[in-house]
Amino acid sequence: MAAIVRPFLQGPVQAATIVALASGRESTPADLFTVPAGVRLVIEYVTFACTANVHDDHAVVRLRIGATLRGALVWHDVDTQSVSTDWSGASQLVRIYADPATVVHALIDRVFRPPSTARISFTGQLEAVPTVPVLTPTAPVPVTAAKRARKRAG
Repeated sequence: MAAIVRPFLQGPVQAATIVALASGRESTPADLFTVPAGVRLVIEYVTFACTANVHDDHAVVRLRIGATLRGALVWHDVDTQSVSTDWSGASQLVRIYADPATVVHALIDRVFRPPSTARISFTGQLEAVPTVPVLTPTAPVPVTAAKRARKRAG
């Protein structure tokens, strides 16, 4: 079995936060992590748990992770499961990239409104951003008559 080589790997990272979901709010944002300058974040695994004393069949909770890649903020839905009427959660393998010096966000959407809390955590890797050579257009190289003659003869 061949090993997976990741030449730009800088090391593992994990982060977690607890978010207070205020009464009467259907969406609550949170900043999860600020990516250091010079490295890219690759989120590999996300966990989420939300509790609420609602005892209601409509205790739906959705987690979205927002990350910026190449300057565009994109929101990724995490599949959440309602285990009971007072607990929802998720554990999901993902591959979400975030540019250097950007903030990874979370947005918790819910249809119930009593106060509750949510815990969000992730693990992943920091990797060096590979330098991409800048290609510049060049003028065509003139072909001399002698080169043409050698090419035809060869």
